[in-house]
Amino acid sequence: MASVRALGVAQAACGWPQSDLAVESVQDLLSSLPGEVGGMLERGELLVMVNGSELSSVGGPGLKLMDTDEVVLLPIVHGG
Repeated sequence: MASVRALGVAQAACGWPQSDLAVESVQDLLSSLPGEVGGMLERGELLVMVNGSELSSVGGPGLKLMDTDEVVLLPIVHGG
Protein backbone atom coordinates (compact mmCIF):
# COMPACT_ATOMS: atom_id res chain seq x y z
CA MET A 1 0.00 0.00 0.00
CA ALA A 2 1.27 3.43 -0.88
CA SER A 3 0.89 6.19 1.67
CA VAL A 4 -0.97 9.15 0.19
CA ARG A 5 -1.17 12.63 1.72
CA ALA A 6 -3.49 15.30 0.40
CA LEU A 7 -2.79 18.93 1.28
CA GLY A 8 -4.92 22.08 1.18
CA VAL A 9 -7.84 22.00 -1.25
CA ALA A 10 -6.77 18.50 -2.37
CA GLN A 11 -7.48 17.32 1.17
CA ALA A 12 -10.94 18.85 1.02
CA ALA A 13 -11.58 17.21 -2.36
CA CYS A 14 -10.40 13.78 -1.16
CA GLY A 15 -12.14 14.00 2.20
CA TRP A 16 -9.06 12.81 4.11
CA PRO A 17 -5.60 14.15 4.95
CA GLN A 18 -3.78 10.82 4.64
CA SER A 19 -4.64 7.32 3.48
CA ASP A 20 -2.92 4.05 2.68
CA LEU A 21 -4.20 2.87 -0.68
CA ALA A 22 -3.70 -0.52 -2.34
CA VAL A 23 -2.82 0.57 -5.87
CA GLU A 24 -0.18 -0.65 -8.31
CA SER A 25 0.66 2.58 -10.11
CA VAL A 26 0.23 6.32 -9.83
CA GLN A 27 -2.36 6.12 -12.63
CA ASP A 28 -4.38 3.62 -10.57
CA LEU A 29 -4.13 5.98 -7.62
CA LEU A 30 -5.27 9.01 -9.60
CA SER A 31 -8.16 7.04 -11.11
CA SER A 32 -9.36 6.08 -7.64
CA LEU A 33 -9.61 9.69 -6.41
CA PRO A 34 -12.74 11.86 -6.56
CA GLY A 35 -13.47 13.65 -9.86
CA GLU A 36 -12.68 17.06 -8.39
CA VAL A 37 -9.04 15.97 -7.94
CA GLY A 38 -8.89 14.89 -11.58
CA GLY A 39 -10.20 18.31 -12.59
CA MET A 40 -7.47 19.98 -10.55
CA LEU A 41 -4.88 17.86 -12.37
CA GLU A 42 -6.33 18.68 -15.80
CA ARG A 43 -6.28 22.42 -15.03
CA GLY A 44 -2.65 22.24 -13.84
CA GLU A 45 -3.63 23.13 -10.28
CA LEU A 46 -2.08 20.11 -8.58
CA LEU A 47 1.39 18.60 -8.38
CA VAL A 48 1.81 14.91 -7.69
CA MET A 49 4.95 14.23 -5.69
CA VAL A 50 6.38 10.72 -5.24
CA ASN A 51 8.97 10.35 -2.50
CA GLY A 52 9.69 14.08 -2.69
CA SER A 53 10.06 14.32 -6.48
CA GLU A 54 7.55 15.67 -8.99
CA LEU A 55 5.86 12.84 -10.89
CA SER A 56 7.08 13.78 -14.38
CA SER A 57 10.70 13.54 -13.21
CA VAL A 58 10.34 9.99 -11.85
CA GLY A 59 8.45 8.18 -14.59
CA GLY A 60 5.02 9.74 -15.04
CA PRO A 61 1.59 8.24 -14.29
CA GLY A 62 2.66 4.71 -15.22
CA LEU A 63 5.17 4.65 -12.35
CA LYS A 64 4.72 1.49 -10.29
CA LEU A 65 4.29 2.13 -6.57
CA MET A 66 5.83 0.13 -3.77
CA ASP A 67 4.58 -0.21 -0.19
CA THR A 68 7.27 2.17 1.02
CA ASP A 69 6.36 4.98 -1.42
CA GLU A 70 4.79 8.23 -0.29
CA VAL A 71 2.61 10.21 -2.69
CA VAL A 72 1.71 13.81 -1.88
CA LEU A 73 -1.04 15.72 -3.68
CA LEU A 74 0.18 19.31 -3.55
CA PRO A 75 -2.08 22.12 -4.77
CA ILE A 76 -0.41 24.93 -6.68
CA VAL A 77 -1.20 28.23 -5.00
CA HIS A 78 -2.03 31.14 -7.28
CA GLY A 79 -2.05 34.67 -6.05
CA GLY A 80 -2.49 38.12 -7.37
